[in-house]
Amino acid sequence: MREINRHNGDASKTYEAGINQFTIYTQEEFVQRFLNTYAQVSSTQEDTKIELNGPTVDWTQAGAVGPVENQGSSGAAGLYATIGGV
Repeated sequence: MREINRHNGDASKTYEAGINQFTIYTQEEFVQRFLNTYAQVSSTQEDTKIELNGPTVDWTQAGAVGPVENQGSSGAAGLYATIGGV
């Protein structure tokens, strides 16, 4: 609760933290239980930066972005994102 209150009291933050099913875990416990443990692969390619010109769009305001949902540990994040958690 201290961390949630500290975060929410910081006016520079762009989102509000709250209590959910993961609140009971420490950072270390969360990583161990829920994050994939795949080894990171380094790349020799440089990141490509693309300059976008024109008006910006807030896709959340446009209704094109749905709410955050828990996909569990299915490992199918790409499919889940494609179908929108239907």
